[in-house]
Amino acid sequence: MFVGVIEDVLGVAITRRYLPGRPFDVPISILDNSLIRREMDWSPRVSLCDGIARTAAWLRRELQESGGGHKQNI
Repeated sequence: MFVGVIEDVLGVAITRRYLPGRPFDVPISILDNSLIRREMDWSPRVSLCDGIARTAAWLRRELQESGGGHKQNI
């Protein structure tokens, strides 16, 4: 799901490679902010899609200012 959101925001297709887990990988990750929303009446100020778009824009600027680096569909 998360990779799909990144693809949608950036307008690119990401090649997925499913590899066996490594000993140091986190076995499970749950991206859920419902507890803090409920307990502290909190909500994010930036949506996930906007955050990804802002991060990509920042990365593009950084790459341009630094003279390049790896510029592959960012």
